[in-house]
Amino acid sequence: MISIIIVSFNTSDLLANCIRSIYGSNIRADFEIIVVDNNSKDDSVAMCRTQFPNVQVIENKVNNMFAKANNQGIAIARGDAVLLLNSDTVVDLDVVDTLYRFMRGNHMVAAVGPRLINVDGSLQSQGYPLKPMLWTVIRNFSLDNALPPSIRHRLMPWTNPVNTNAMRVGWVGGACMLISKQAIGKVGGLCEALYFYGEEVEWCWRARNGGMQIWCLPQVSVLHLGGASTKSPQAPIELKINEHRMASTLELVKKTTGVPYNLVLGLVIVSALLIKLPIAYLLRPPPNPLSKDILVRLLNELRFMRYQANWLLKIKR
Repeated sequence: MISIIIVSFNTSDLLANCIRSIYGSNIRADFEIIVVDNNSKDDSVAMCRTQFPNVQVIENKVNNMFAKANNQGIAIARGDAVLLLNSDTVVDLDVVDTLYRFMRGNHMVAAVGPRLINVDGSLQSQGYPLKPMLWTVIRNFSLDNALPPSIRHRLMPWTNPVNTNAMRVGWVGGACMLISKQAIGKVGGLCEALYFYGEEVEWCWRARNGGMQIWCLPQVSVLHLGGASTKSPQAPIELKINEHRMASTLELVKKTTGVPYNLVLGLVIVSALLIKLPIAYLLRPPPNPLSKDILVRLLNELRFMRYQANWLLKIKR
């Protein structure tokens, strides 16, 4: 049995589309859908109970965020596998069944995810590397775009949009991640200390340390709009989102890596910002440098850099 857990926050229409895509897909195993609503101010809860009476709804009185809300769903899940699914996703016909059959066929698999695609069909993600340092350097300095596709795809198969071979990866996106209930019993649920971002990264790290494997199946795909909850009128402003992201990043690296890695990673990100920002403004100067939008963006980038600096100082301690 598959337990599908969807965390909802002010995304009523998207949530309805997501649930419809599940019911319209080819899932041969028994399944249940659990919606954990994080105190939405729209009609998400009423919509679920009216349109989808078979869906279990957990109605929180506060926003428990991603990790804690998913753990609430996991606590009541009856399946031997748990699918964490964002409300702003649409699953293709064979996604859930393919992921489940792959997991059932390999007891070493702790989690497996599909290819995530954007609205235009372009690749969003299909897993991330087991050794992330090189990828961190490449991404932050935008070196991946400088490499010819043939070389990039050979060195980094997770960037190849036409690859259909199953890949063992370091982690998969939490927008659609099927987790073994046995693995949850072994390493626990999501880390609730990670308030915003990085929850799936940390869980996959624990699973790999426990001797289990993480896989991506790019032959099946899920449409992921991305950031729907944070774009809602009731969501935190962008600066607050960055604050939560940096707090989670700090907690994540403290748990998963050593001090040398943290220092290098922080220096890479800060250096990339310092180099890329001036170049971006020189190559594409804004028509009105003192406009409100430009000043807000600059403030946002400077504040982000401050969090990075604080992160480095905390790591050194």
